[in-house]
Formats: sequence, structure tokens, C-alpha cells
Amino acid sequence: MWTAGEQMRVGPILASTGARFKAPVTYPDTLLAGARMTNLGRDRFRMEYALYSGALKRIAAMGESLVVAYDYTKNEKADVPGAWIEGFVRVEGAKPPAFA
Repeated sequence: MWTAGEQMRVGPILASTGARFKAPVTYPDTLLAGARMTNLGRDRFRMEYALYSGALKRIAAMGESLVVAYDYTKNEKADVPGAWIEGFVRVEGAKPPAFA
């Protein structure tokens, strides 16, 4: 994993993102954010996100992103590092499914 102060060789780069706003949120409100990995590929992974409004008692927004492992020294895609996969498994509880 990358640590602050180190030169990053392979790191994440956001390839695409999207959001769907389902309900207006106003101040004051308490939002709960959730994230999960839905797919893991050789050089990329997909994530989904949700924001839950405590005041509305419902999901207020949902989103997704595609993140690619990128070698910043070679300026090209790279394989997802093993340390990242180990971290994903530790957080998610299992290895995410591969892309179809």
C-alpha cells in the first residue's frame, strides 16, 4: 500500500463515475455512507455507494465508480496489487466477483 511521503508507483485512478440523486437532502440531516466493491478484475475494480438520510429514512443518493490500477512511473495500466486485494478481502469479508 502507498504511505504518505513515499513516491507512488502503482496507485488508483478514477476511470468513470456516476450518481443518481433519489431525494433532496437539507440541513440539518445525518447521512450514513456505505460503499462496497462489486467486481474485481486484473487491472480494475468497480464500487457502489449509497447515502442514507436519517431525516427521510431512505436512500437519498446512489453511485458507482470504476477504478483502474495505474503505474505512474510507466504511465500505463497495471495489475491490481496483491496488497490491495488482501485489503479488499479484509474489509468486504470475501473476494469480490470477477467482471462478467
